[in-house]
Amino acid sequence: MITADCHVHSHHSGDSEAPMRALVEEALQKGLDTLTFTEHLDVDFPTTHEPAGTFDLDVPPYLAELQSLQAEYAGRISLLFGTEIGLQTHCTEANRAFVHAHPFDFVIASLHLAYGQDPYHKEYWQEMQRRAAARVPGADAEVLRTEAEREGMALYLAATLENLQCYEDYDVLGHLDLVNRYFGDGRTAYDHASHAAVIDEILRLLVAKDKGLDCNTNLIWKYGAEEMNPSREILARFRELGGRIITFGTDAHEAAHVGEALDSARAIARSCGFTEYCVFRGRVPEFRPL
Repeated sequence: MITADCHVHSHHSGDSEAPMRALVEEALQKGLDTLTFTEHLDVDFPTTHEPAGTFDLDVPPYLAELQSLQAEYAGRISLLFGTEIGLQTHCTEANRAFVHAHPFDFVIASLHLAYGQDPYHKEYWQEMQRRAAARVPGADAEVLRTEAEREGMALYLAATLENLQCYEDYDVLGHLDLVNRYFGDGRTAYDHASHAAVIDEILRLLVAKDKGLDCNTNLIWKYGAEEMNPSREILARFRELGGRIITFGTDAHEAAHVGEALDSARAIARSCGFTEYCVFRGRVPEFRPL
């Protein structure tokens, strides 16, 4: 059993209204012994859909509330101080300074934007459709949709690799193949072979720097998929290349989703050859049996 949810968001993140206490209580009800808050920081996030500053993180009130809860729940559950930073190459120094300025237990590095474009929104996929149409003129709608999804994943992975080549102050890479959450119509599968070369570059880089992967269950509990982010192909390849650090998180933004689908994620990870997972405390991984 996995007893740690290492990726959750409360009202201190710009896209959540969840009280911290509610997430803690849900974690206890789900039998967890560890909960790591990973509040968002996305420097210079586009204001097309969100007001400026939506993904800024005001650390003092976040840390103060966390410390109060740590004292209140001492002996019942371990509450850890984390952050999820959004990678953009021009924000590298700002991200580094932010991480160095605070005593985080855990840092997730995630890509929420591919060269300034957000795959959560329809405009990203409209652009991918245009690119696909230019590359395969005359293709029917189904072919164009598949090609647009391929374009969208390729752009996202290329941006991921570029960012990881210039930024190292993190512990795990968040939801590596995130964009398949947003294909639409309930589709989440994609042609891994088309992206294997760049995925291998990303994984080799992580292994060389002894970084880990965030095994993110959001794709399972929210989208009904049989896979998590990253896919089992990626996770198995990470293990094959020597990857040893994985963490598990729900990416919960509401209390009810804390601890969701961790059993499914555990089964996937074990099928990929992993026998341990990690919880980070003071930026140091603690290995637990899987």
